[in-house]
Amino acid sequence: MAKPRRRSKRVLLQLFIVIIVIAVLLIAAWFILGQNMLAQRQKATAPEQLGDLQLIGSYERFGAPVQISELLGDDIEIVRAYTAVYIGGNKRVIIWIGTAESSEAAAELVERMSQGVEKGGSGFETLQQLNIAGCKVVMVNGTSGEHFFYESSKQSKRIVWVTIEASDTLSILEQAVKSF
Repeated sequence: MAKPRRRSKRVLLQLFIVIIVIAVLLIAAWFILGQNMLAQRQKATAPEQLGDLQLIGSYERFGAPVQISELLGDDIEIVRAYTAVYIGGNKRVIIWIGTAESSEAAAELVERMSQGVEKGGSGFETLQQLNIAGCKVVMVNGTSGEHFFYESSKQSKRIVWVTIEASDTLSILEQAVKSF
């Protein structure tokens, strides 16, 4: 009768060791993957408020240069990009800010974006030129609301894309143009 008890202790010990090994592997995998994910999304600097909207997240996007190159060709490089998300009540604003190699490259990128919308097939329509706070802004309509893009008047190499889901889009856009 003593043998079954030793066998069950041995089985429990082996099971315990297997559980510990699995736990260590899961923790190691979580740490490694977590580090990689954190390396891809670092905190970026964005104003805490945009009018009456509160910043809920702002992250640098290291994959943005690849995405822009795939969309518009390899000859305009985005050297830095980040996203800022603002909410307040039933309003939501997502702002993508990209920095080009030069102010000329930023202007060319805005022009290519306009041409891409005019050509059709991009998912955006109704291209309209606006002047907001002294800045030329292009407005397009898409499935997730009204979208605006422009070359920043605050920083010459910056391109800004703003998606606004709210009823007072122009006042929010004016805040974005003044902030970015």
